[in-house]
Amino acid sequence: MRARIVALLAACALVVFAGCAKKKVLSLADLPPETTLFVQGPVATVPDRVHLYWFGSDPDGEIVGFELRFKNPAAPADTQWAFTTRSDSVFSIFAPSGLAMPVFEVRAVDDKGLRDPTPAREDFSFSNAAPTVGFMQGFRTTDTTYASATLTWAGNDPDGDAGAMRFEVGLDTIPAALHLVAGNSFTFDTTDFKIGATYATTRPRQAYLRAIDAG
Repeated sequence: MRARIVALLAACALVVFAGCAKKKVLSLADLPPETTLFVQGPVATVPDRVHLYWFGSDPDGEIVGFELRFKNPAAPADTQWAFTTRSDSVFSIFAPSGLAMPVFEVRAVDDKGLRDPTPAREDFSFSNAAPTVGFMQGFRTTDTTYASATLTWAGNDPDGDAGAMRFEVGLDTIPAALHLVAGNSFTFDTTDFKIGATYATTRPRQAYLRAIDAG
């Protein structure tokens, strides 16, 4: 009988201890967000504009914004991340040397400050042929007046929009005398014929014209 009572007390003690045991809580580390990037519509190989879209997802939080950057081999120092809350943007691509191969990267940022460790990226390759321009009407040997002189020209961009071209116009290739023109003609007025602060004596003058395309 005594042995039975001892066994019963031991069983009760096990029940009490089991009831007082602490529950184990499994703690998981915060998970970083994921980023998806896509381009809507075709992307031409001629540099102009490209419209990019992106979005993020976070399994244990909320997306508060994005960090993005363009990595251009022609400008390796320009690699800083820029923060934005936008989910799309239009970017202008320039290839002044004739070829550009930039890389666009974007990474989501969640409400805990975590960033996507594997940013979404898109590689681009753009080419740009130099434009050409020619005078339609130049100065004549009989043009001796300082009053005004009008030049007209025609430009061509083999791989871009000729209507978006601009032109630098000047006399004697003096940088300070250059005018940036969007049309196909320009009239020099009297002040354009000055050299420094004075008018030159009678001498031949040379018109300067250079085409600039959108790339």
